[in-house]
Amino acid sequence: MNASYLARCEAAAAEQQNKRLERELELLEKKHNTIMKIVEKFRIYQMNLKKGTINEHVFFEATKDLFSDINV
Repeated sequence: MNASYLARCEAAAAEQQNKRLERELELLEKKHNTIMKIVEKFRIYQMNLKKGTINEHVFFEATKDLFSDINV
């Protein structure tokens, strides 16, 4: 095999690897964003519980629903 063919094969393999890694990164970013939204909602629920705006039952039901929506 000649060197230029091997170089093209390596370049193609590297490009495929790059695309796969980019897709994985996008997925991880989506998961991160989802988790951060959940954390923010949890903090709001927690703050409302401390203020007395909601009671413990509402807090636990809301957080249970919140965490049941996690699909990451």
